[in-house]
Amino acid sequence: MARLVRLVRGCRAAAGLITVAMMLSGCGGHPPQPAARTTSAASYRVLVDAGLHLYRTHDLNAAEQLLIQAIRRDRRLPLAYYDLGVVYESEGLIQAALAEFMHATSVAPAYLPALYDQAVVEGVLHHTRYAIALYRQVIATRPDSPTAYLNLGLLEFASRDTAQAVHDLRHAVHLDPALASRVPTPLRARVR
Repeated sequence: MARLVRLVRGCRAAAGLITVAMMLSGCGGHPPQPAARTTSAASYRVLVDAGLHLYRTHDLNAAEQLLIQAIRRDRRLPLAYYDLGVVYESEGLIQAALAEFMHATSVAPAYLPALYDQAVVEGVLHHTRYAIALYRQVIATRPDSPTAYLNLGLLEFASRDTAQAVHDLRHAVHLDPALASRVPTPLRARVR
C-alpha cells in the first residue's frame, strides 16, 4: 500500500486515486497479466488500469499522468504507450497520439490496437501510402477485421486505385454487411 501511495503521489489527481488504483488492480479493459509477474509489472498494471479508468471518466490530465508513470515503470510494454496515444487523440493532439502509437509498435510490432490506430492517424494526416501499408499489416495478422478492410478501401478509393478499393470494400461488407452504408456512393453498385 505504501508503494502504491508513492506511485500516485506525483499525479495531479492524487486525491482519490489510491482507492481507484486499489479497486482496479486485476480489473479493467485489458487482458489479465499472469500471476508470476514481478512487483514492477504489477505496479505497471495498476497504473495503466487506473489511467484507463480516469480516461473513461474523462479526467484526461490525470489519466495522462498515470500512463506516463506506467511508461517510466516499464518502457518495454506497449499498453501504456497505446493508452496514452488514445488519451492524446481524444484531446486532439494527433501528432502526440501518433508518436505514442509508434512507441507501442516499436516495442511490440504485432500489437494490433496500436498498429490499427497508427494507420487511422496516418490516414487523417494524409499519409495515404503509409496508412495503406499499415492497414495491410493489420489485415495480414487479422484477416477478419472488417473496419481495416473498409478503411483500406476508402484510402485506396481516395488515391484512385478503384479496382483494389472495390475488392477491399467488398471484403469489408462481406465480413460486416452493416458497413455497406459507408461505401462511397460511386462504388456501391460495384461492391454489392
